[in-house]
Amino acid sequence: VFHRWDFYEALDLDATSMGNFIARIQSGYIASNPFHNAVHGADVFATVLWFMVTGGLVEAAGVSEDEFFATLIAGAIHDFEHPGVNNVFCTKSRHPLAVRYNDQSVLEMHHAAASFAIIHGDPACNFFQRMSDTQYSTIRSVIVATVLATDISHHFAELGMLKSRASSGKFLKSDPEHKADKALMLNVAVHACDISNPAKPRTIYFYWAKRAMR
Repeated sequence: VFHRWDFYEALDLDATSMGNFIARIQSGYIASNPFHNAVHGADVFATVLWFMVTGGLVEAAGVSEDEFFATLIAGAIHDFEHPGVNNVFCTKSRHPLAVRYNDQSVLEMHHAAASFAIIHGDPACNFFQRMSDTQYSTIRSVIVATVLATDISHHFAELGMLKSRASSGKFLKSDPEHKADKALMLNVAVHACDISNPAKPRTIYFYWAKRAMR
């Protein structure tokens, strides 16, 4: 995918470091999890790509190469090291992650932070090393925001904001508000990809539904 969309050259990414990073992310998903495993991470990554290209989000929202790349990375890492329990369980059980993140989007905070810890803790995985500070900040900001937006507790607030902006007739059209609209759209898109199984062919939907019920 990164070769197909020319991200290595366009963003001056190191292909070896990217490969090392993706391998670490894949191995960090817990294989025994019936739902939140590496297959789910790959599924969300592929669905983000569909949203961006086939769904036309890149063109409709004026998504930059940096933002496109960032949402793909967000899809890949969004459940990294997921323990197989939800935020409420972590908070109620006083899980170390809940203590660390003050009960706020506990798992999503960890998914993003642990992924960036790999990047900055292992030079062999730091595909950002040739980027400018400005470009890094842009990509990191989108990755963190979109991963945090997968917290299901934010679902109705995000949906309400999206409906409000869409009904205004100015969504993604008004210059003063375009940046905020695009950020909202990227957040909603990655969240939608995370819970997109019911929108897929029935055999795929049933496969994931059975796993989610375990």
